[in-house]
Amino acid sequence: LSVEVAEQDHRDIVGSARRVRRIDQCGERLGRRQSAPENLGNAFVAHRADLTVAEWDEIVWEHSTRYLAVAPAELIEMLHVDMIGVQVAVAGERDEHVAHHLCRSAAMLSVFSAMTLGNLGDLPQARRWWRMANRLADQSADPATMIWVRGKEIVRAQYEQLPLGAVLDLVGRAEPIAAIAPVASRPGFASGKAQALAMAGRKTEARTGLRQVHETFEQLPSQIADDRHSLLGHPSSCVLFTESYVYSYLGDYAAAATAQQAAIAAYPAGYLRGPAQIELQRALCL
Repeated sequence: LSVEVAEQDHRDIVGSARRVRRIDQCGERLGRRQSAPENLGNAFVAHRADLTVAEWDEIVWEHSTRYLAVAPAELIEMLHVDMIGVQVAVAGERDEHVAHHLCRSAAMLSVFSAMTLGNLGDLPQARRWWRMANRLADQSADPATMIWVRGKEIVRAQYEQLPLGAVLDLVGRAEPIAAIAPVASRPGFASGKAQALAMAGRKTEARTGLRQVHETFEQLPSQIADDRHSLLGHPSSCVLFTESYVYSYLGDYAAAATAQQAAIAAYPAGYLRGPAQIELQRALCL
């Protein structure tokens, strides 16, 4: 990050933090949109800050399911409340192991915030949350969290006006982490990498990347591969989406059409964003 970007992030985060008492403990780690509720009480924030790591895991899971079902404008307000709480908890935790786990939860909630802000069209704020998600993931000292965050970022960057060269740079910087991260945390990175290579027209590498997507999926535990209702899962529809994406950009339109049809059938009822993206890929094939 440039000094100017880092300083701007710091000003935004600290300025937002002043609106809620006790949040000054979080310093530059905390950021939230101007539209978030201004009347959050100390008692409620303190309650959130005193939750156990197991309770934060549950909150992360709840938000991962809400993302697919709740309108973005409503979801971002829910996320702000919990981001405030978890950041206060991180700032006040003295046990290193617990602090690492809390950073993991905070990193994942930051990812949900970044994605939701992107859905609302606020891409500058979304980029700030992506930077925060990466910092918190690194502070967790957990390669699984670090590559999960970066995988989500790489995929979303392809839709959020980041130059292709910058996306490929994200891939390159994440490669050493992927090499040591457990397979269950790598499917998002594998998909994002294959898609970025296809966008760049690097056909041989993209096809190799697509094989790695399938190999990774085959090794996933069932609780991830069968999860169609949260952002923590990586079901077959995600693999089919990547197939459609890669084949569309490589000009293999017959293979893309097969993947597109299968992907739409695999999405859960009521989920509209994935099928809409598939339709955009179909347009590439016309």
